[in-house]
Amino acid sequence: MTRESAIKKSILQFAIASAVVLLVVAREEVVGALSPRALGIVGLLLWVGGFVFLTLRLRAINRNYKSAEQPALEPGDPAARKKIVLSIRSLKLGLVMMPTSLVIGLLATIGEPVFPRIMGAVMNVLITWTFYKAFRIQKTKLQQLGNNNMQRMSSAPEH
Repeated sequence: MTRESAIKKSILQFAIASAVVLLVVAREEVVGALSPRALGIVGLLLWVGGFVFLTLRLRAINRNYKSAEQPALEPGDPAARKKIVLSIRSLKLGLVMMPTSLVIGLLATIGEPVFPRIMGAVMNVLITWTFYKAFRIQKTKLQQLGNNNMQRMSSAPEH
């Protein structure tokens, strides 16, 4: 099993488990055996527990697959450059859309309860921050790829 397939498997396991738990809890709330407040508490516990589970699981996967790290970027590989450029474009789009959706969401929920608005804003800011960090990493990779190309061109013998 590769690192990527192990990560996909863990995320799929979490998604299925959380969907089943939420369906069961929602059914109990509809039947009347559970109050709406208890449903919210269970949802919050599931969110925190899922974060802890995924964090620990991804760290274990990184430890197990550390020896099989990805090879360094090849200086003359146009596919690697294309992949990085596409990633940067997607991240730029996310960096524009997330703050826009934050503003629209806050304007659309004026007069609604404050706690859900704050939680939504915090999640939006955290996702935007994650996009920004990934964007900086990809830009660094692209610069390293460019520097490798320049070094290779300067060290090539002239005819």
